[in-house]
Amino acid sequence: MLTVSEVLVLSVVSLLLVQFLKLQWMRRQFPPGPTPYPFFGNLLQMNFKIHHEHLKKVCIFQKLIKRLIT
Repeated sequence: MLTVSEVLVLSVVSLLLVQFLKLQWMRRQFPPGPTPYPFFGNLLQMNFKIHHEHLKKVCIFQKLIKRLIT
C-alpha cells in the first residue's frame, strides 16, 4: 500500500513529466530558440546590469512627468 507522501511525490513527478512532454510537443511548431529552464525560464541568460545612461534618462523623464502632474 502506498503512503500519502509516496502518492504525492508520484503525482508531482507525473505532472512535471506531462508538462515537459506538452512543452516538447508545442516547441515542434515554433522555430528554434534558446532552451528554457524549468521554473526559471531564460532568466539565467539575461543581463541584469543597469547602465548609468539608462538611469540618467529615467531621472530626466521622472522630472518631466513630475512637472506635468503637479
